[in-house]
Amino acid sequence: MQEDEIKVFLDSGDFIEMMHDVRKDDIEQFQGEWSYKPLSEAMIFSELDKCIQGIGSHYQTKFRDLVYGNEIPTVEEIKIILQKIKEYI
Repeated sequence: MQEDEIKVFLDSGDFIEMMHDVRKDDIEQFQGEWSYKPLSEAMIFSELDKCIQGIGSHYQTKFRDLVYGNEIPTVEEIKIILQKIKEYI
């Protein structure tokens, strides 16, 4: 998915609706205080650099081998998209 497509989706009502549905499902399916916290506090957003460092080497090797066509976004591209998503949530 290209960055422009992601921005269009994030700006759409579909993104907001999807986020509400996911939050509702999480609260219904999982127990724990974490399910009531804002999504922006999730480690993938609050400690993005740490998460990216932790998955970077596996993403570029083992995960890449699983992808048909071997075309995947760079770790930096993923980081940029996750930062944009955080701005929206």
